[in-house]
Amino acid sequence: MKKILIITIIISAFSLYSCEEADRIDFINDSPDIPMQVTDMNITPTAGGAILTYKIPEDPVFSCVKAVYEIQPNVYREAKASRYMDTLRLVGFGDTLQHKVTVFSIGENEKKSESTTFLFNPLIPPVNSVFDSLDLSATFGGVNVKFVNRSKADIKIEVIVDSLGTGDWENATTFYTAAEEGSFSIRGYSCREMKFATFIRDRWNNKSDTLVKSLTPMYEQEISKKNWEYVPFDGAQGQAVFGVNIPSHLWNNNVSFGDVFACDGNLQLPVWFSVDFGEKVVLSRFKLWHRPSREYNSMKYFEVWGTNAPSLDGSFDNWILLGSFESFKPSGLPVGTVSPEDRAYASGTGADFEFKPGLPAVRYWRLVDIDGWTSGNSTMQYSEISFWGQPVTE
Repeated sequence: MKKILIITIIISAFSLYSCEEADRIDFINDSPDIPMQVTDMNITPTAGGAILTYKIPEDPVFSCVKAVYEIQPNVYREAKASRYMDTLRLVGFGDTLQHKVTVFSIGENEKKSESTTFLFNPLIPPVNSVFDSLDLSATFGGVNVKFVNRSKADIKIEVIVDSLGTGDWENATTFYTAAEEGSFSIRGYSCREMKFATFIRDRWNNKSDTLVKSLTPMYEQEISKKNWEYVPFDGAQGQAVFGVNIPSHLWNNNVSFGDVFACDGNLQLPVWFSVDFGEKVVLSRFKLWHRPSREYNSMKYFEVWGTNAPSLDGSFDNWILLGSFESFKPSGLPVGTVSPEDRAYASGTGADFEFKPGLPAVRYWRLVDIDGWTSGNSTMQYSEISFWGQPVTE
C-alpha cells in the first residue's frame, strides 16, 4: 500500500513539473512595433489568377506576408507566405474582370503593417479556355467529349442529358482530370435523338458556359464472350505468369487483383497474343480493365489487329491493323503516381477505346504491346477486356 502511494505521489509531482516546464517554453512576442511592409511589389496576371512578387524587409518583427482578395461576389480567399518566401500565388478567379488584392505584413506579435492595394485582370481562366476546346459528338451507345487543357488545371467536366425532351436535365457523368488533353465517352443510351450538354467547373466552383447539342447515339451491342478461344500459334507470344498458360482470365467477367493476365516483363517488344471471337464482328470499341492496385503498370502504346484467315506460322500475314491506341491517364501525373481518379477510370469503369468507323468484319483479334508506361516494359497486367460492335450473320 505504501509503495502504491509513493508511486502515485511521484507521478503527480512529475505531472505538475511537466506542466510548469510546458508553461515556461511558451513564447509570446509582445513587441509594440508594427512590422515593416514588403517592398518592390509586382503583380503578373496568370490564367485565372496572378503571381505577386516582393522584397522581404530586414525586420526582426516580420513574420509573414498576406494577401486578401475576392474571387466571386462575397467569396474571399487568402494567400500567405513566410519570411522565407518572396512570392504569393493568387488563384481561383473565374473571369477576366478587374479584381482587387490587398497585401500587408504580419509580425510575430500578430500586428499588421499598413496595406497596399493592387488592381489587376486575370488572364482567361481554365474553365473558359477548356470550354472553348470542348467537342461533344455522338458515338457508339452514347456521346464522346474531347478537350484540351493546356494549363493542366484540376477541372471537372460535367455532362448532363435531357433524354425525354422535357427540359428535365439529369447528370450523365462528372469527369475529373488535370491532363493536358484527352477524351471520354458516356454509354448506355438508346439510338434516338436526345439533348446532351457539357460544361466545366473548377475547385473554386467557377463554371463555364454550357455546350448543348441534340445527338443520336450509334447502335452497338456487347460482343458475347461465351465462344472466345485463345489461339496458340503466335511465334512471339508473351508467356503468361501467375500459373496461367492462356490469357482467358481477360474474358471471364472477373475484375479483381488476383484474377489477371500478365505476361513476362522481360520479353522483347512487341509482344502479342490472338483470340478467336467464334463469329465475325464489326467492332466499334473496347474496354480494358487494368489490374487493381497495379494501374498504369502495363502497356501505354498498343495495337489491335484483325483477320478472318490467320497465317498458321503466327506471322502478321493476312492480318489488318484495326487501330493504334495510347493508354490515357486522367490526372496527367507522372509514371509511378496514380490518383483516385486514375484508379476509378482504369480499374473501375475501365479504360475506353474506340475504333474508326468503316472497319471490315473480323473473326480473330490480336492485341499487340508496342511499349509500356515504363519504356521497354513488356508486362501486360489486365483483369478484363470487352468488345462492342455488331455481329455479322453470314
